[in-house]
Amino acid sequence: MLVGAVSRNREAQSYQFSQIPELSECLMVLMEKEPKDTLCTPTRQQAIHIISSLCKLRPPLNLEKKSRLLTVCLRSVLALPLLDVLEKHTCLFLEPPNIQNLYNQTAEALDQMMQTFITQNPTAEELHFLLSHLYVWLASEKAHERQRAVKSCMSLLRFLSNNLYLDPKEDFKRLGQLVGMLGILCQDPDQATQHSSLEGLGHLHQLLVHQRGAAQVKEPVPKELAPAGQDEALLWSSGDQKAAPPAPRVAAFPKDQLFQLSSHQVTKVKALRIVGRSGWGTVAMLSSHPRCRPL
Repeated sequence: MLVGAVSRNREAQSYQFSQIPELSECLMVLMEKEPKDTLCTPTRQQAIHIISSLCKLRPPLNLEKKSRLLTVCLRSVLALPLLDVLEKHTCLFLEPPNIQNLYNQTAEALDQMMQTFITQNPTAEELHFLLSHLYVWLASEKAHERQRAVKSCMSLLRFLSNNLYLDPKEDFKRLGQLVGMLGILCQDPDQATQHSSLEGLGHLHQLLVHQRGAAQVKEPVPKELAPAGQDEALLWSSGDQKAAPPAPRVAAFPKDQLFQLSSHQVTKVKALRIVGRSGWGTVAMLSSHPRCRPL
């Protein structure tokens, strides 16, 4: 309730909460005391939600504290036994909880916590920091732990691909390990792990394509057309026909000036625009077509 009230109050958001390290430490102790082989209450889920809210306040947690938080939360959720084993521990309850829903909600809280981390610090270093804590679970010997870890990894990549929080200028040189691990998990015997790995690679590809496309600098477009005689010499001289033709340049004329050009110049401008859009390979292919050959 306290964290929620602070989050809704804009003036309080600028306040420096010196108690955040102590509160986060208490939450970690609480999660570590939870039974490692049972999931009967939403305690884990609630603790993770509170941690996510604390990370939005000032001052931010230092790297060591955040690393320990992430390690404890991942172990508390991903290391739980299989769902059918968890259900056996609740068979004697008068009103047993829905283990499937309870686990899904807890795992979703874990994914939201990692999304909060990357939202508060949208950098390639933060992404590498989060992934480095997932690698040990992606390489787990237990199939259900790998399945859960790769699903969380895919969820994080999907979040970044859909929301584009990362700066296009960020450098993603350290994603080779992630690509390699997801590629290996595409061959995992578990079909759910295979599916999540493939989907994760797809989201990673979309993210990298966007980052690369946004970082590219558009080349300036020439505003003047070269003299007519020079272009004709380049296009039709016998000495230059064997060489690769030059890159076409498109003229930018005011609307009124177009009507002042001669018919020869207008035809030439249109031809250069067509070549610029289609490329020289298309023009060469069309010129070799039987219908386009001179009689």
